Amino acid sequence: MNRLVDALALILRPALMGSVLVGLASGGKAAPVPAELAPARNVLVFTMSVSGSGNDPNPAANIANPVQHWTYERAIDGWFEVDVTRRKEGTGDTAQEFVVFTRKLGGRHQMIGMVSDLAQNKERWIGKGSATDNYADYSARETADWSGAVEPPESFALTLNATKQTWVELFDPQSWMGDYRPKMDFRGEARFEPASRGEFGEPWLFEADDPTLRSAGARKRIDARYYPGDRSYVSLLPAWVKHDVPAKGDAAAPSGRIEFDVPRPDGAVGTWKKMHYVLDWSVRTE
Repeated sequence: MNRLVDALALILRPALMGSVLVGLASGGKAAPVPAELAPARNVLVFTMSVSGSGNDPNPAANIANPVQHWTYERAIDGWFEVDVTRRKEGTGDTAQEFVVFTRKLGGRHQMIGMVSDLAQNKERWIGKGSATDNYADYSARETADWSGAVEPPESFALTLNATKQTWVELFDPQSWMGDYRPKMDFRGEARFEPASRGEFGEPWLFEADDPTLRSAGARKRIDARYYPGDRSYVSLLPAWVKHDVPAKGDAAAPSGRIEFDVPRPDGAVGTWKKMHYVLDWSVRTE
């Protein structure tokens, strides 16, 4: 348990989280427009946060008391200039006005992303013919942290039904994180501690700071059974939030918010504890 607490303390960096998630401290209000953007005519501002945890008991033959803990954190705080296009659909009483916000070609932008993952395993391997003195304790831990600039996509559209005051086309900043893995701060460690000399061999410790070097030879390895960070590029937005999200604010500064528990993904192992997604945005237009 102490190892898990220590690992969590390493990845949940207060200073980083405070700077990245500052937009969420407003208690659900739309993200404010930064003061330095005063000369900009049309700007989208947003904050996003995804966080969760779980564990994996993973019972298997010849293994006693297996357990895995994992945590998952993602956040983006940012803004970028947009072009605004208005159109009408229908005629007469059925006419509706839509406003489409797209990324401005060559426009200014600033987005900061943060990734923080932990996976930690513990288990006891039982030897043949003995469950008391012929065993070995195995533990593994890996963490991955990254923060830096995120480039907005070249093509982007956010659509508002101004007549019904609903957002009918949304965006998912989680999918904008890009390939952070070559830049991330990876730390991995595995420890093997036999109770006594015998068929399990000598104790060993293996450490790596490269996510591609999870093994050394046939025995030494860092084995994290379920690693939520491997699913970091999958969009978390379920189909039911991709349209008809209520819009707030006035015509010059419409805003939106979605918040939901992330559905359990295919391939998740063990207990899927609560993972929560929050996205706030506002668009200032002239």
